[in-house]
Amino acid sequence: MLAVIKRSTWPSDMDVARKGRFVRQIPRFGTPVLCNPATKFITPLFRSICLILRMLMSLWLPDVSAKISVEYSKANEISGPEKASILGNYSHYSEASDISSNKQPLERMQNFLTLVHDVCFQILGSAGPCLGNEFYCQSEVLECLISSLFPLLHSIPDYRLRPLIHILYQTGNDPSSSDWC
Repeated sequence: MLAVIKRSTWPSDMDVARKGRFVRQIPRFGTPVLCNPATKFITPLFRSICLILRMLMSLWLPDVSAKISVEYSKANEISGPEKASILGNYSHYSEASDISSNKQPLERMQNFLTLVHDVCFQILGSAGPCLGNEFYCQSEVLECLISSLFPLLHSIPDYRLRPLIHILYQTGNDPSSSDWC
């Protein structure tokens, strides 16, 4: 899903975009808006992304974390590779994605939760700049974000919010960057 969001785009030439039906007029403003061809396929999946993130974020609520078994009670804590990444030592970060190594179940669970959390936030962060105006005009996406994510932001620690903050910071500083799409 992330690859589709980042790789699909509209033509850079306005004439080609018009001929390919990538241009739409906004009735209120009358200005042309370029439409990403992947928007209609990607938008229905955002509800699932929001539900996954809501479930991951609810793991931090005190009543939910009290129900997690003793063996996995530390699965939400920051892992060794994440600590190394935060400190700028990226050589150990690749170990987190090494599936072939013989890791303990707790380590595998930490890596899985971190990976799913980060990828979901990357998808949401990349959707705005890459899908353009159509993404922001989707009422169900906005509704999903407001109802699923924002009520639980207070419960998760700062190091889990780091990917979201990083993506929002990049989007706010350079939304037209070619690195995004």
